[in-house]
Amino acid sequence: MIIVEPSSSESARFGLAVARAQFDDCDEPVSADQLALAVADYDVVIVRAPASRRDLGAQFASVVSHALIPADHLCYWKWEPSRFTPRDAPQGFLLGEGADMSELEELVRDSFRSYGNHYRANPLFDRDAALDGYCEWVERLIAGGASCLVLRSADRVAVGFGLIDWSGDSPDVRLAAMAHASQGRGLYGSVLSGLMSETLRRGHDRLLISTQSDNVRVMRAWARLGLLPETTKATHHLVRRSQL
Repeated sequence: MIIVEPSSSESARFGLAVARAQFDDCDEPVSADQLALAVADYDVVIVRAPASRRDLGAQFASVVSHALIPADHLCYWKWEPSRFTPRDAPQGFLLGEGADMSELEELVRDSFRSYGNHYRANPLFDRDAALDGYCEWVERLIAGGASCLVLRSADRVAVGFGLIDWSGDSPDVRLAAMAHASQGRGLYGSVLSGLMSETLRRGHDRLLISTQSDNVRVMRAWARLGLLPETTKATHHLVRRSQL
């Protein structure tokens, strides 16, 4: 079964009728007629489904009105306390709560400008507008109760941050950004360690985080911190052919 819901924020951002779609966990095929009906009202339908559903690509390609763009594979990793050794912030840096949106937006734009997200697979999506979406996402998450830990240098400059969303079944690190000039110095691990400690403090025993399948450098850092692979989801875009 496919569930399609309009995305008002993405529609406004890109000037297109954009929807998001999720597949449930069943292995039943979806007919071409069902798919065609589900996507008929939208210019772009962003579909996220378990990567194990290898049959879906052929089913999506059968929709005459929309072209199929394979967009990304999102790898989810999990952390559990039994594999956790707390790590203090390096000397000269302080990790704590408290940041204004201008600081976070600057870090997001610096850290995610070249990030290989699924928007970059679609020629209809402007890259700067997609980056604006990340900044808006940070603002919505914080307004919705997400925790934000910021890493600052000795002169109080914000060099990285991490956000935990507590609203799902498991706490989820939605964003973890590090300024380019501060990467490769072991600072990213201290931010994640702080997020793990905050998870424990709140009484949770599980934490999720995700990234694109080609972001091997970050996943190596996760492995060093004791995280383990959990699952992978594939993202497809169904794009109205007349828009291409």
